[in-house]
Amino acid sequence: MREGVRKAGRPGLAIVVYPISTAASTLIAALDPDYGLRRSDGVLLSTLPDVQMEYDLLTTAIVYHDYGSKIKVNGSFAMAGGFCGGPDGAIIEGIVRPIIGWMVYRDTIHYTGVEHIAAISGEKVLVQPMNWARSVVFQALNRNSNTVYMEWNIPCSELCTETHLIESALRNIEAPLNGANLYAHRVSRPRMNAGQTPLEAEWMVEVSDATIKSGLTRKNAEDILKALSKKIEGKKPTPGKTIQECYDLVKHKPSKEYQEIYDKVKKELTDLGLKFE
Repeated sequence: MREGVRKAGRPGLAIVVYPISTAASTLIAALDPDYGLRRSDGVLLSTLPDVQMEYDLLTTAIVYHDYGSKIKVNGSFAMAGGFCGGPDGAIIEGIVRPIIGWMVYRDTIHYTGVEHIAAISGEKVLVQPMNWARSVVFQALNRNSNTVYMEWNIPCSELCTETHLIESALRNIEAPLNGANLYAHRVSRPRMNAGQTPLEAEWMVEVSDATIKSGLTRKNAEDILKALSKKIEGKKPTPGKTIQECYDLVKHKPSKEYQEIYDKVKKELTDLGLKFE
């Protein structure tokens, strides 16, 4: 990771270690100002499902605090259809997670909200009432806390599909309306080399910026969100392509097919009232 940001011309960019192994020994071993994690870097210490804490993560949090690391990320959201029940119970869990993450691990950045097991597993595209529940979580945190929180961009449909970009657009209109930051964009259940391309990250920022520049509010954005929702609600996720099939990583541009899909969806959003530059 250090070498990657150096090659990208951003050697000072903060990085966060993602705990593939949650053993404290593994996470602590990454601390090294010369070759590993610097004090300006951080670690993902997530509140576990059912709002459980983990001893190894607690140990790691203490060591990182003593090391001087200020970045601790709470990477979890409430899951409707699981322990917390339906969307109403998930709202409570979505608000509780960042609070508990701060109290126990001293997490300072969170991605939270409400998702559904069927969507996360890639079974079908779900919009309501998940979007409503997620909005309630973000508005509650925005109004009553200083929490820095993000909305996860996880379309169920795969790369190089119209449905993928519409799913993304919904979330990237929703996020700024509810005071949320944007989190890394990828397919919910990606295949090998089919998780994301640079186009989706650019699309994510374009849509959220257009939302703000268009002066949209929760009230006047409702028609746009409903129109987009009708296109994808309840559908089976659309199969897509791999990175190599839809994006030129050398020339840094999408394939002709993906560019045409992108232009089509962007025009649809423009016709609905979003103002792109």
